[in-house]
Amino acid sequence: MNKKKQIITAFKMWEHMAELESILWDLYYEDFLDLCVEQDNANSSKKDTPDVEYPF
Repeated sequence: MNKKKQIITAFKMWEHMAELESILWDLYYEDFLDLCVEQDNANSSKKDTPDVEYPF
């Protein structure tokens, strides 16, 4: 496959992925937001924990 054909194929794949992303967000918007909040909260709590454990 020549370079131009690869670029066109990659671009079409990217377009389809963007369309799929949009469809998924339309279907699961509230659920995705809940997951984002859960992940953000989990990441925040990990950052609040010190890397070093103290022996007391």
